[in-house]
Amino acid sequence: MGRRAWHVVVFGLCAGAAAWLGAGCTDDQTFGPNPVGSDCERNGVQCPAHCDSELGCVDCLSDADCGSGEPACVAGECRQCEDNADCAPGQSCFPENHECQDACTSNDNCPDSAPICDPDTGACVGCLESTMCDPEDPICSIVTKQCSECDSQDDCPSDLFCDVEDGECQQCLVDGHCPSSAPHCIDHECQAGCNDNDDCPLALPICNGEHECVQCIDDSQCTDATLNACNGGECVDCNEPADCSNPDTDNCSSHECVPN
Repeated sequence: MGRRAWHVVVFGLCAGAAAWLGAGCTDDQTFGPNPVGSDCERNGVQCPAHCDSELGCVDCLSDADCGSGEPACVAGECRQCEDNADCAPGQSCFPENHECQDACTSNDNCPDSAPICDPDTGACVGCLESTMCDPEDPICSIVTKQCSECDSQDDCPSDLFCDVEDGECQQCLVDGHCPSSAPHCIDHECQAGCNDNDDCPLALPICNGEHECVQCIDDSQCTDATLNACNGGECVDCNEPADCSNPDTDNCSSHECVPN
């Protein structure tokens, strides 16, 4: 599918997406650069680049967001190509990874992961139409041309969300899909908190043993000149007088160093 066609598909899905993300595709600040709100966060961390109402956190919303090495915005990811027009003569855009490769002439030229040579495009694909797919992955994805579980939100049960890039129905794409009892979307699952430090924001960089993002779990992680003791995951002045810069004259009161 060409770039214009894919954009039309996403636009057509926006009305339905508004219902499950709680906002429309052009809602003031919820989607686009510098997004705000839980619909544009994963594990309490704002989407680093953009937020799309159908895809969640994405690297791009249009080709203008991509660089020269990967100039095509395909399903929220910057890729080398979206269709053959982006490739050199004699090459085709292989949709499994959206890379330009030498055009195939028969199935013998194709790898096991994309064993069919599309006679119309010269690209190796996993399927040409959905009738080629099995019941577990019944849809021939318009994005990857692989048999997939879903191609849009309409293909998933009402309590799941379509990860278009992977073609799988997931529990969540962003925090806004999760209940208050498990408000963080981590690895497509709604959880109470983090699994590792990579899940945490800069302000709370440590994932403790209770899946919570905190400032610290021991004193060594408190490097501020005045906040050098760890108490309950927070860096404080002190836990005892010895933590103060003048332990002989200061007292530790309410975790603050104060003169005796």
